[in-house]
Amino acid sequence: MNRTKNIVLYFAFFFLLQLVAMALVTGVGMVMGKPAATDMDGQQLLFIELLFTLMVIAWFLGRKWTPVSGNWLKTRPLGVLAWTVIGSLGVLLPSMWLEEHLTFLPDIAGNDIMKLIGERGGIFVISVLVPLSEEIVFRGAILRSLLDDQSERTGRWTAITISALVFAVAHMNPAQMPHAFLIGLLLGWLYERTRSIVPGIVLHVVNNGACCLLARLYVNNPDITLTELFGSSGRALLASVFGLLIFLPAVYQLHLRMKKA
Repeated sequence: MNRTKNIVLYFAFFFLLQLVAMALVTGVGMVMGKPAATDMDGQQLLFIELLFTLMVIAWFLGRKWTPVSGNWLKTRPLGVLAWTVIGSLGVLLPSMWLEEHLTFLPDIAGNDIMKLIGERGGIFVISVLVPLSEEIVFRGAILRSLLDDQSERTGRWTAITISALVFAVAHMNPAQMPHAFLIGLLLGWLYERTRSIVPGIVLHVVNNGACCLLARLYVNNPDITLTELFGSSGRALLASVFGLLIFLPAVYQLHLRMKKA
């Protein structure tokens, strides 16, 4: 029961703070003479996401829903962080290949994401503040609660899977959910092994940053697929396999090197 209450509480506040940020930015815009609109421009989206992520970070850390400690960093985890970066880059091409084959899932947030990326400061928000706030909530609060709830005797992979599902649903965009779930499993594993959100933040930052840079490179063709990028479906498959050949050794190295705080 405690596990369910904590998940609902953290999840509810995550969305409540998003609604508060949206209401504040919309309200200020109306006071300044800007009419309310269902289709927001990039600047409005930037202010909403900036305010939302900062409020999430302040709220969850301030209430100690996500405890802060530097203990894990004292283990000198430079090798772990390096392999985390390599693994994050390796998973990028397989993720694009997967997304290319799930086109039946509607992308209801794609236009807003591109608007946000196009704004000055948008890449920083998506690549740094969003990963930081999401790791604080979904690993530092939700997964920590699941793993610490010994009364429920939750298996570690059950807890990781539940947190990944919650993470995927929180994106509220069907096109992103499969990727978010799989990445959520990886992020959850990193947290469970280290009991630190730092490796997850690093992976999340690299993943989001690479996606943003790719979107900026192909700003005139934001829906470009891996097949279009490499010229044929065969080359796209080989590219995704190459990515796995980077990703899987990175996971193995992380398995060998990770230590709990």
